[in-house]
Amino acid sequence: MKSKYILFPTMLFALFTNSLIAQPGKVTGNIKGLGNRPVIFGYKQKGKYQLDTVFAKQDHFSYLAKPSDDGRIHLRITSPRYTAFYYDEVPVTVSGSIETPYKLIFKGGPDNTVLSRYEESIEWVYDEKFKTASGSERAKLEQQRNKDILDFILKNPSSIHSAYLLYWQTITDDTPIDQYENILKSLSAAVQDSDQGKQVAKRLELLKKQPVVGKEALNFTLPDTAGRAVDLNNYRGKYVLLDFWGHWCGPCIKSFPKLKQLQSQYMDKLVIIGIAAEYESDKPQWLKTIRTHKLNWVQVSELKADKGEVNEGYNVNAFPTYLLLDKNGIVLERSLSLEPIQQKLSSIK
Repeated sequence: MKSKYILFPTMLFALFTNSLIAQPGKVTGNIKGLGNRPVIFGYKQKGKYQLDTVFAKQDHFSYLAKPSDDGRIHLRITSPRYTAFYYDEVPVTVSGSIETPYKLIFKGGPDNTVLSRYEESIEWVYDEKFKTASGSERAKLEQQRNKDILDFILKNPSSIHSAYLLYWQTITDDTPIDQYENILKSLSAAVQDSDQGKQVAKRLELLKKQPVVGKEALNFTLPDTAGRAVDLNNYRGKYVLLDFWGHWCGPCIKSFPKLKQLQSQYMDKLVIIGIAAEYESDKPQWLKTIRTHKLNWVQVSELKADKGEVNEGYNVNAFPTYLLLDKNGIVLERSLSLEPIQQKLSSIK
């Protein structure tokens, strides 16, 4: 009997210790050269982006992650680049070196297994190839990488990382929409019903409706710099150039002189509308940029960065993006530079 009373607290201690080790969301890291630096974690909960910071001690750190809306947790050990892993009920370990912060190895849970397999077999391999590739070689590499990514997705239908990859393929690759839809349908029901899967489905619906050359532009009503409503349809009867930009975008700023030139050259028939991808907190900087560069054409913004309905409806993923509309609101040209816009305008009688 006496031995039982001795064993019982020992067993309790073991169970307590094991429960700590197996704590859901537990993340431990060992990153060579990290020292005592801060480690920043970012995640989205109920639509809001949250940040947590822990401090490493002699290259090691520990963190208790919280479930995120999309399953992904961002990790940053050097500014400004983040890497990401997936929240899991089982412990997750992080290893790597401060010298290559984008090459961290995550272990723990099926999605992190798929993530690491993808990065080691595709992401990092092509990153190295692109470093030395010429222009013509880059195009071929891009094509092969896209094929490899789609093949990888099809081979891993039960991982939400596949849905994440598919979402970004719809942005960076021009594979036909129906093919993307078939790939989405090939993913497991759980993945399709996940936040990542729903984002892909939403994205594909937007792509079906996006204004392309020959189609009518989506109408919108947005507030200008003074809060007055600007309705795109009110400009029917004139050519309209939509300029999707942001105060933080260097190429956008560099294009202002050319935009001023176009405005002056075609002032009798062209209206320019600047649509800025800004956060509410960036409004003062947005207004300052307009004043500094003396932009005297219409300026509007949803103040939702690039997640506003207009940016998403027009499928704008790069800045600047330009769309030239005819007098009936039909898209004549879409481009990431002004040269095609200038050529199209010069051909109009």
